[in-house]
Amino acid sequence: MIPAETKTSPRRRTADPGHGVVLAEAKTSSRGLVDETRPAAPRVGAHEPGQARPYPLYGICVRSDLPLPCRSAAAEGAPVVELREGNGSTFAAAPKAPDGDWFRHARLENGADHLRWRDHFEFLVAADGRRIDYRAYPGALPDSLHAYLLGQVLSFALIKLEREPFHGTALRVGGACIAFLGDCGAGKSTLAAALLGRGHALLTDDLLVLRRRGDGYVAHPGLPRLKIYPEVADAVFGGRANGTPLNRDTAKMILPLCGRQAAGEPLPVRAMYLLEPGADESFHGPPEIVELTRRDAAVALMANTFNLVIRDPARLAGLFAFATEVAERVPVKRLRYRRDLAELASVGAAVVADAGDS
Repeated sequence: MIPAETKTSPRRRTADPGHGVVLAEAKTSSRGLVDETRPAAPRVGAHEPGQARPYPLYGICVRSDLPLPCRSAAAEGAPVVELREGNGSTFAAAPKAPDGDWFRHARLENGADHLRWRDHFEFLVAADGRRIDYRAYPGALPDSLHAYLLGQVLSFALIKLEREPFHGTALRVGGACIAFLGDCGAGKSTLAAALLGRGHALLTDDLLVLRRRGDGYVAHPGLPRLKIYPEVADAVFGGRANGTPLNRDTAKMILPLCGRQAAGEPLPVRAMYLLEPGADESFHGPPEIVELTRRDAAVALMANTFNLVIRDPARLAGLFAFATEVAERVPVKRLRYRRDLAELASVGAAVVADAGDS
């Protein structure tokens, strides 16, 4: 059986009890699989003064004084989000969270959003989304900071910049990409691993940002890494893939990708596949792919927004309009299959064939 995810995420209505991730720099073998890792530096640190660097992520430019686990490059014409290390005075106006709360969010009077993970770090996302102040508490791992900062926290800035993020994982298939949508534990990363095993490249894992281009939409690249269970990695890569632990509360690991394993440019979206956790435990037969009506597709897209915390009327109206427009231009299909590692190859083949690139 494919292992089911048991933890919840701060993206959802309850908070993630995990403690972040440990990333690694990676080398690839001649066979294109990650087979050697070198741990990142075990401290939270910044570039030298005046050396903030630009990082193209999710269709924006993240300009950071904190080294990030992805390539640094200019992103001409993209909105800029500044990441700055804060201090006690930066967060003086933030409300004090009860000691028992693992995750806490508050909207401040000036429109900024304050996010705090107990004993780890806190963030301020400016009202216009163009600046994020961060503060790591003593003992916080730099890679744990990266994980929350470039996922849950960045989603607040993206929404303020009118870039609605979905909860999805996308891969390059031919000259385009396909995406898997679903909640935690639905199998997005597992299916992504299956397609990586077929030679396709990861575009983004977990946080998916689309932008209109011509008559359709393109998906933007995110971090070059995949979060999967060791048994999935063994089944797909035959024991040739090494990763590092996601956190102490789960068996999942981070699999760093590089070279031909990661797609670094925006790609047109050919189709999106909806996964529903737990819905296929008793499913038998070949994989089943059914295209949704535009109405059902729009509902599915709204349900799979990455950020369920911001619920003001203006944001919800924007989400509705965006999901409706995407549903008009991108096929959204429900994918059902038997959740068994032995079936991954056939599921991957079925998806690629359905997408029109066998």
